[in-house]
Amino acid sequence: MAAALGVLDQLDRQQLIPRAARIGELVQQKLRSAIGDFQMIKEIRGRASCSQSNSACRRICACEWPGQLLEGEQGLFGQMITVPLLNEHRILTQVAGHNLNTLKLSPPLIVSEAEIDHFVSSLSEVVQSCHKISGGIWEFGMGMAKRALLQSCRV
Repeated sequence: MAAALGVLDQLDRQQLIPRAARIGELVQQKLRSAIGDFQMIKEIRGRASCSQSNSACRRICACEWPGQLLEGEQGLFGQMITVPLLNEHRILTQVAGHNLNTLKLSPPLIVSEAEIDHFVSSLSEVVQSCHKISGGIWEFGMGMAKRALLQSCRV
């Protein structure tokens, strides 16, 4: 109980909930500016999910791309975004669910503007690469093949 009260106290003292709303708007603005015009981006949306009763507060921002891009290849497009973000930029992201073409972002409440800029520029680079569909698919497929070969050599 004391820990929960301490968390609530810090949320209030550091104004983390209003800060989350400001940061969320900033992230959306920067994402719209950087990748909003790409044909593969369907929507950039965000919402704040805060509840005082259980002290859960986080900012969620999602980028969604049209499903028809890789029709019949469920989940592949999400991997074309998340894998390069992790391998090339050391940014861990996830899709919103199984076979969904939605990238879900939940940055920490203390994320800095420099970290946001790094994420946006990294995502922009990955989206630009994927926009050349053959290049993005080729690189993703080659990476998967390389990992499979390395795994088979270890067995």
